[in-house]
Amino acid sequence: LYPARARADRARADVDVVLDVAFAGRERVATGTAEISFVNRANDALDRAYVWLYANRFRRPSAALDDVSFYWVYPRAQNPGGMSVTSVAVDGQALAADSVHTRAQALAGPDTLVEITLPRRLMPGARTTLRVTFTLVVPERYGDFGCVNGQCALLGGFYPMLATLDRAGWNLYAPPARARFRGRLRFARARDVIVFGRRTRGQVVEFAGTGHYVPVLVAERFFASKAQHRGVT
Repeated sequence: LYPARARADRARADVDVVLDVAFAGRERVATGTAEISFVNRANDALDRAYVWLYANRFRRPSAALDDVSFYWVYPRAQNPGGMSVTSVAVDGQALAADSVHTRAQALAGPDTLVEITLPRRLMPGARTTLRVTFTLVVPERYGDFGCVNGQCALLGGFYPMLATLDRAGWNLYAPPARARFRGRLRFARARDVIVFGRRTRGQVVEFAGTGHYVPVLVAERFFASKAQHRGVT
């Protein structure tokens, strides 16, 4: 059963991502690189690639928030954060600035998608590697993506995420591409970190896992409480 499941995971994940991200101060500011290697599974050759800048999704507060509910999301005022791409290389070749463009996406909002013009067409079945350097400011907010008082939930892309590629081409209305991830997170001081469900403590945390994104929780300390009731813990 398990070897079959592992083979199925490899078949679904045609994308390999290596991350190196350094967080400064209380984790709201970071710089890093995402090395994204993927196979063209489309029926046609590709001349472009797309990556998501998830953090830019939170540049504007939801119109559904009112004077009461606003403070259940933002502790004081809206501090949106954001992400920007500083450089892109394809198979080791640095791209000029006019080959990298930030786009809006109808559902995600402005500046949430980056269109990368490839230096040469990528034929079906061929593999290429994008090396994307980026800067990140995590929004100050509660919930599944944000930092408050040094505690961070990064349950989404804190790095540029490759868009989904299927037989028809790039699907910009699907979740990010499923990938095999490995890499390291570097902090200014030792922190408790949970990545892919594994808890560890350190100033440099290495990880590996498979999914649509890397789920990370960070705090000065995590505390566990335990209760028992009628034999159930």
